[in-house]
Amino acid sequence: MRRTLWSFHPTAVRHILFLHPAPGIDAAEQPAQLLALLAAGGLPSDWTQNWLTLDPLPATPAPVPTGAAKTLIEALLLATDIAVLLPAQAPALAQHAHLLAHLRAWQTLSLLDYRGWMRGKRFALIATLAPPGVADAEALDAAVRDAQTRWQTLCTELDCEWHGPLLGQPDAQGSVLTDVAAGFAAQGFLARSAARPLAAAQAHEARMAYLAACARACACAR
Repeated sequence: MRRTLWSFHPTAVRHILFLHPAPGIDAAEQPAQLLALLAAGGLPSDWTQNWLTLDPLPATPAPVPTGAAKTLIEALLLATDIAVLLPAQAPALAQHAHLLAHLRAWQTLSLLDYRGWMRGKRFALIATLAPPGVADAEALDAAVRDAQTRWQTLCTELDCEWHGPLLGQPDAQGSVLTDVAAGFAAQGFLARSAARPLAAAQAHEARMAYLAACARACACAR
C-alpha cells in the first residue's frame, strides 16, 4: 500500500487518517497493518477513512514542506483523527522518529497557524511488538512503548487529544490474530469517546485556502 487520494466529504462527522511511516516494508504483511484494519472495521459509517504510506521523511524538517513532508501536512490538516501505525521494526521506528520531529518542528512555520489547525485533532497509536525470537526484540519493544510517551507529550504541546495506544503481540510466525485481546480491543478502539465535535472540523473552504497557499509557497521554494 502506497498513497491513496483523500475522498474528503465536508458533511461527514469525522475524517480519519491511517498513517504508516514505513515505506519499503510490505505493509499488507505487517501485523500493525492488520490490527489497523480491524480497528477501521469498527468505525461508524459516517466517518471517512483514508490511508497514507509516507515516502521517507528527511531527518531535519525543511522550512517549507515539500515532497513527502508536503503530502503529510496536507493529509494531517484535512483529518480530524490520526491513527499512526508502528510495527516493531528498525526502519519503521527510524521513520517514526522523523515523523515526530516534523510535527514538532512545524510549530515554527510562518505559512500558517499550525497550532491552530492542529488543535483538537485526536491521535492514536496502533502498534505491535516484536514476534518472539526476533533479534533485538527487547530493544524494539522498548522503542515502541517509548513512542506512546512521545505522542502523548506531543499532543500536550499541540493541544491535541491523545486517544491512547492499541498494542498487539504477534506470535512467532508474525500473526497478530492470535492476540485475541488485541483483536477484540481493536473493534471499538477508534470509535471510543469520539462523540464531541472537534475544533479540527473547520470549514472545507478554509482548508482549501491553506492548500492553495502551501502550493504557492512550495512553488517559490523550488
